[in-house]
Amino acid sequence: MANKTILKSQTFGKGDEKTFGYTFEDEYASCFNDFFEAPIEDDLELLKEIVENYMDEVETDLINNLIENELGIEINGTWYDYEEIAEIIGE
Repeated sequence: MANKTILKSQTFGKGDEKTFGYTFEDEYASCFNDFFEAPIEDDLELLKEIVENYMDEVETDLINNLIENELGIEINGTWYDYEEIAEIIGE
């Protein structure tokens, strides 16, 4: 079975102390970021924001795995085939 990659928009904290970001994971690695000023609601815009601005080691490994194996991704509960994300992730 293929290694499923999942990306989720997240709100961290409580009350007035909220931050916004994402969790990004597969079976072997995971990361999170809470540096957004506001939540990114559009799934593909979220992926694009990460690729353009937040490519640390784990994010790079997760994206490279998608490219190398032509895998799709689940973003906020919606599945996107590789063909739908290839242009965004640099393929």
